[in-house]
Amino acid sequence: RPYGKLTVRVVMVAGEGDRYVSTRAHSARLHRLLPSSRLLLSPHSGHMVHHSDLPLVLRAVDSAASPVVPAGA
Repeated sequence: RPYGKLTVRVVMVAGEGDRYVSTRAHSARLHRLLPSSRLLLSPHSGHMVHHSDLPLVLRAVDSAASPVVPAGA
């Protein structure tokens, strides 16, 4: 799949203790395929990061919604 061609901002949040979806096999792999993506990991969360680490999720939303500042500006 041509994930590397995506031009939209991507911010992912994953729980390091997720027992249902492997953070390394899925989130980290997708992060490597998307050069401009950000991956925020919650060290004490599992699959339901939005319940267990709301501040991190809100930080991800703020990051995705903030204006892009061109390099050198």
